[in-house]
Amino acid sequence: MDEHQLSYEEIDREIAERAKEKRQKRPNNVFDIFEILAITLVVLLFVNLFLFRQSVVSGQSMQNTLEDGERLIISGLFYSPKGGDIVVLQLPDEITESTPALIKKEALVKRVIATEGQTVEIRQGIVFVDGAPITEDYVYRDGPDSTRTYNMPAVRVSPGCVFVMGDHRNNSYDSRYFGEISTTCIVGKVLFRITPFSRFGGVG
Repeated sequence: MDEHQLSYEEIDREIAERAKEKRQKRPNNVFDIFEILAITLVVLLFVNLFLFRQSVVSGQSMQNTLEDGERLIISGLFYSPKGGDIVVLQLPDEITESTPALIKKEALVKRVIATEGQTVEIRQGIVFVDGAPITEDYVYRDGPDSTRTYNMPAVRVSPGCVFVMGDHRNNSYDSRYFGEISTTCIVGKVLFRITPFSRFGGVG
């Protein structure tokens, strides 16, 4: 009988000790939660700054590929520009300050037409890169001959630069006007569109 009574006392003591340990661990659990939240915040910040960022289309210069107000996901991590890429770029001060009536000091969405070392020429609206016409099914046309009014002599893109144009050629302020742009001005490549949801998906 005494042995059974002793066992019950030991069980009660063990239960009390476990309850005490749980009470002592509560502050640590709260600290762990804050630690997890802090780590999550840092990871999200890293992803936002270096992996993926959001950008909003402003204007009609990329119609019909992109429409005004559409929200995009872009990334500039380890990005090397290629012809045909759609990129978000920030014009340098000397361009935005010299043309205040034409463009605001904001990010632009354009298509890379040529990269360093390549030559660009426009004949009757047709774009030639390194002497050969490029296929541009994405170009917005107001009419059958709407883009056949542009001519530009051949220019060679400098090292570390790109030549960009909008898909809506009659409504785009781009390298035809401000010239080539340094790759350091590129914020990132457009990966896909997130809104409106009816047009969610990749762009090209």
